[in-house]
Amino acid sequence: MNTVIVTGGSGLLGASVVKLLVEEEQVRPVVMDLNPDPVRLADVSDRIEYVEGNVADPELLNTTFRQFRPTTIYHFASILGDVCENDQMRALKVNVDGFMHMLEAMSSHDVAQLLFSSSATTYGEDLQEGEILTDTTLQRPASFYGITKVFIENTGRYYRKKYDLDFRSIRYPAIIGPG
Repeated sequence: MNTVIVTGGSGLLGASVVKLLVEEEQVRPVVMDLNPDPVRLADVSDRIEYVEGNVADPELLNTTFRQFRPTTIYHFASILGDVCENDQMRALKVNVDGFMHMLEAMSSHDVAQLLFSSSATTYGEDLQEGEILTDTTLQRPASFYGITKVFIENTGRYYRKKYDLDFRSIRYPAIIGPG
């Protein structure tokens, strides 16, 4: 059975992915999150491992990787929207530093695949109404959150080319849900 780590796994998207992974029964999800009470995961709590902590903590990442030996990382951990705009240093620490620490831990523990949750907020300025976005559309985010996502996408692309990291990213549109 393969072990995967899902960062931000008690959030809206992360918890949905964790539940899908549990249904597969071929993967053992390890959820890393700051949330001390992951209520979205209550119905699967007996089928996951839960590590409370911050992805910006390299010691926690290395300890978790050593203990669980993951094959894949699903990276959802992020400071979102308004918080990102109002506390840019915190956003840099979690979104950017956390990602860089994740890459270092992956390298140290031979983890070859990272699946990243990005955002359509990587676009924003200079878009024309009705414009169709493609992989070559210029990314000029109008928010600090979008700026951090562009950094991660480009860094992941760099690591894919330079170190053969299996980095994949999906850009979600605006998502609204409970919580």
